[in-house]
Amino acid sequence: MAQYSVYVRHTNGKDAVQSLLTKIEKAVPPEGKVDILQFTDKQYENIVCLRGARRGARPKNPAQLVMF
Repeated sequence: MAQYSVYVRHTNGKDAVQSLLTKIEKAVPPEGKVDILQFTDKQYENIVCLRGARRGARPKNPAQLVMF
């Protein structure tokens, strides 16, 4: 199994990513496992989604000011 839970967080720039990584590192329990994949908006735009035997609709890029 490659995943149990997947979470997505959109950030603005490398400084925001580094800040988030620091917070996550502090929160991971001793026996925990967290894999973090970083990619750009352009790479996200090229995701291929498969739903059943057919390709799903391409995901739209999120607005830059989306609040989580």
